[in-house]
Formats: sequence, structure tokens, C-alpha cells
Amino acid sequence: MAANQTPATEALIARCTAIVERLGRLYRWRFECASASDLAGAVALAHAGAYEPTERSLELACCRLHFAALFHALAAGGEGAEQALAELFSVHWPEAGSETAVHYDGYLFRAALVTLRRRLAGSNVAQAEWEGLAADAAGRALTTVNARFRDCRDPDAFWGWTSRVVERAAIDELRSGKATSGTSIRAASLDETADQDPAGDTQERLVDAIAVREELVRKCRLEKLSIDQREALVRSFWGGEKPQEIAARLTAERGVPVSAAQISLWKHRGLQVMEANLRGRGYE
Repeated sequence: MAANQTPATEALIARCTAIVERLGRLYRWRFECASASDLAGAVALAHAGAYEPTERSLELACCRLHFAALFHALAAGGEGAEQALAELFSVHWPEAGSETAVHYDGYLFRAALVTLRRRLAGSNVAQAEWEGLAADAAGRALTTVNARFRDCRDPDAFWGWTSRVVERAAIDELRSGKATSGTSIRAASLDETADQDPAGDTQERLVDAIAVREELVRKCRLEKLSIDQREALVRSFWGGEKPQEIAARLTAERGVPVSAAQISLWKHRGLQVMEANLRGRGYE
């Protein structure tokens, strides 16, 4: 604290602490980039000497400073950057055998959902489809944030910058007329994967892989998948790679960061597209 800085009162610190805890629960802040107590102290210090700051002004300051901490974590790279990206958007898969649906979380998903609800109100788009569209928009936005966050020159403006990115992503998703999952990347073909035989399997396995491939192409209309969705599905189910492994390989191939959260999203949305195609075509 600067020598001439007015100290925050205990009452103000208590107010800020309560607000940080409430926002943290509401928005599932992880506080891995900056602790809750540090954030509350920074907000209180910023409003020290002010005449009874309003609840709204304290809430806005909490959000602004929390996102500034996320910006610094992204800039530092490493595990902290991964944690920041996971807080912005994550996909939670149900356990095997569970009937629980896949769950999306993070600021980018919630902000995209708000934009879509506002723009789709009164439309003939079923509300059940909104979450899928919001997840696709969040995936687009996560790609942009991960690759271009330094375009935001001021960490204190990162919250507003991120909000504009996800709003544009949601609008782009609506304009596309279909559920897509971000920018195109080189896809490993089913032919390539079938020929790899990485585990030293028998010729029988190779024949089975080709047969399954032909059935998928015919019944599930794989050409309907985006390249990103196909990449995630092929590497996951044929290559046996985990999302983190796929993300690392694609990052090296593309020269642009790809996160495990994006891979999980592409995989999930690809499965949804395949299921819809299969139901539309029928079991032949």
C-alpha cells in the first residue's frame, strides 16, 4: 500500500469478502489465480476513502480484478494458464453408466447462453438446442481468448474484452446456421488411422476398423462433421488419445494453442451430430 493510500476499514473489508464469496459461489470462480482474501482486500483498498460504495460498484470491481488475475495467469503460461482456461470454459463428462447429461461450465458458456436467449427469444429454435449452441460459441470464444488475449493491452479491461469476444462468437454461431466448433484444423483421416496399427494389433483388427469406418461414413454421414469434430473423434476413439494428448499434438501441428477443453467440446458435439444424422437416416 502506498504511503498516502487510505487504509480500508474492517467493515468495508467484511463487505468485500462477503461479495467475493457470493460471486465465487454463483460463478464458480476457482481462485487458483488469486485467492479470495487477496481479491477482497484489493477491492476494499480500491474503494478505501470512498463514501459508502454501492453493492453494484463493489461487484463490478470484484469481476474486473478477478479477470485481471486470469489475464496475468494466461500471460504467465504453464499450469496457471490451463487453470484459467478451464475456469473460462470446461466440459464435465458423466461417469460411465451414469444417466447424467454432459455439463458445461464457465463464464464463456454462461455469457454465450445469455446472448443466445436474448436473440432467440420468440424464435422457433427449441430451448433444448440453446445449450448446444452456447457450448459451440464458448468453444469459439475460448480459441480466440487463448490465442489473442494479448490483444487486450490492459488487464483491467480483460473482463470487458472477453465479454465482447464471447458475444461475437454467439452471434457468429447464429449466423452460421449450424452448430460448428471453431476454426478448421488438419484432420487425421480414418484411412490414416486404420493404417497406423499403433498397438501392433492383428490384421483382423485392421479389417474390423475399415468395416466400422465404412458403416460410420454410410450411416452417420461423417461429411456432416466439422473438421475439428472429426479430428477429436478419430484421435480419441481410433487413436486412443486423451484430450490433453490430442490438444498437445494439435497445438504443435497448428502453431496455435488448443486446449483440452476444446477437444472435449469438439468430441461431444461431434457425437451429437453423428447421433442426429443416424436418427435422421435410420438403421439401414
